[in-house]
Amino acid sequence: MSAMERYLGRKVSIIYMDRKGTISKRDVRPVNVHTDQIRAYCYARKAMRNFRKEDILAWTPCADSAASFGLPKVYPHLTRKRENYSFDSSISG
Repeated sequence: MSAMERYLGRKVSIIYMDRKGTISKRDVRPVNVHTDQIRAYCYARKAMRNFRKEDILAWTPCADSAASFGLPKVYPHLTRKRENYSFDSSISG
C-alpha cells in the first residue's frame, strides 16, 4: 500500500506542478490510486481530476480529513439518511 492509498476518501492538501510548470496548492479527496496517477475530487475545480504522482511535490492530510462533513457529491451514499424498514416476519420466502 502506498502512502497516498492510506488517505483514500480523506481530504488532503497537495502542492502540485502542472504540465506548464505552474505550482499550486490544492485540497483534494483521493478516490483511486493507480501506478502513475491519482484520481481525486479537487475542491478548487469542484470536479474530479487526475493528478500525476510525479507532479505532486508535497502532500499532507487536512485537519478535517476524518470528519464526515463537507463531502463532495462523489460520495452521495455517505450523506443520505437510511430509511427504517420494517419486515413482516409472518411472510416466508
